[in-house]
Amino acid sequence: MVAAFMVSENHSFSQTFLFKGQQSFQNEVIWSVYSNEIYHGNRYSGGALSYTIIDNQLYVGSGRYTDDCAYTIRDNEIFIGRSSFSNDLVYTIRENKIYAGNSTYSGDILFTYNKGKIYRGDSTFLSDILFTVEEGEDFDLRIIACIIGPF
Repeated sequence: MVAAFMVSENHSFSQTFLFKGQQSFQNEVIWSVYSNEIYHGNRYSGGALSYTIIDNQLYVGSGRYTDDCAYTIRDNEIFIGRSSFSNDLVYTIRENKIYAGNSTYSGDILFTYNKGKIYRGDSTFLSDILFTVEEGEDFDLRIIACIIGPF
């Protein structure tokens, strides 16, 4: 999933935008990732802070307490909360595909990332485009999985 997105308190100034479907107009941004913050909507037009990224963990809003941790990222695996138990593994990322749980079986592919588009399942058909991504230099598919996934 995975170009390198520094999942830490590192402050780079690029921004990644996520648009619904094939849209790519700035007024149609549904998620934006800026440095260590994730906004629902466009950060520049009043988008709400949804997550803060600290040490490979996504915290709800600007929270920093244990109970505020929504996801933990370990390598190419994403866990619910601060857990690292296999029962709490919600996504596995391999070769630009987001799998459900601890799987790399083709039947468990939730999303496929290809050329700035996120597709439903294992598809790359136009009709299956769910999101368009305008990548910043810190783009990380693991972060995108956390914000678009069903959990």
